Amino acid sequence: MDENKACYRFHEIKYKDGFFNESVDATYIIHLENNGRHSVMESQLNQYHPTNRVYIVYNRGYKKCPKNLPEDKPAHDLTDAFLQSFKHATEHQFENILILEDDFIFTDTIKDTKITTDIQNFLNKNKSKRFVYYLGCLPYIQSVGSQHNRLYLSNGTHACIYSKPLVNHILNEHIQHHIIDWDLLHNINIWYYPRYIYHKPLCYQLFPPTENSQNWYNPMGMADIIKSVHKMAELDRNVEPGHSYFYFLSKFIYIFVWVLILFALFIILRQFSISGKGMKRMKK
Repeated sequence: MDENKACYRFHEIKYKDGFFNESVDATYIIHLENNGRHSVMESQLNQYHPTNRVYIVYNRGYKKCPKNLPEDKPAHDLTDAFLQSFKHATEHQFENILILEDDFIFTDTIKDTKITTDIQNFLNKNKSKRFVYYLGCLPYIQSVGSQHNRLYLSNGTHACIYSKPLVNHILNEHIQHHIIDWDLLHNINIWYYPRYIYHKPLCYQLFPPTENSQNWYNPMGMADIIKSVHKMAELDRNVEPGHSYFYFLSKFIYIFVWVLILFALFIILRQFSISGKGMKRMKK
């Protein structure tokens, strides 16, 4: 990872009104140079200041700056950018950090002080633990009954807050060449560290066809199915109503799974009860 450091430039921007500044030490915005998103990113920063300290992480990319990667693919390049941001945060002794991908789209709701205060209280309460907190994604399964739901299955890491213990865990315990995809890494490690999500979307991302999406990890054609669903929900063009559909369905699926589990337990216990009564009759 250190040999790739020369391919990155960290540009610091300072504000005085960051809405997460009491709980998040810094924001990192990962930007692939000359990808056409810089003006949109600047427009977002003109309207929204997530923290007082913001770093734009200029990534030259593996095509223009040779890197030591598992494969020369966008997914591995993006993973490297996340890890470089982690390393920078560690060197500066930051606690919680927010990492945005350069296609993030904040909602005006994120400026609601009631919401930001609630999130900041949660982050500060849990900052000594390993966790990832999602300000937005496409959730497939999330718990219910809280403002800060547990996230079990999802797509998208464009707006995530990482605790310092989680940053240290990934840097120390995960070998970069074993990480296939940054999103997949968090989905398959839900039993090693929890992921939380605000109960409604605060930050969007569109899913148009990109070089990165063309190279998504695709076991049993799952990535192709996901991309088809994105297109059906028009998430390649519009953030809503697609995101709200996913938030609703992810909660419904969670409840449905629990209903199935409870029903299965009921059937099993009922069978044991019937078997027990049958044994008593045989003894008589």
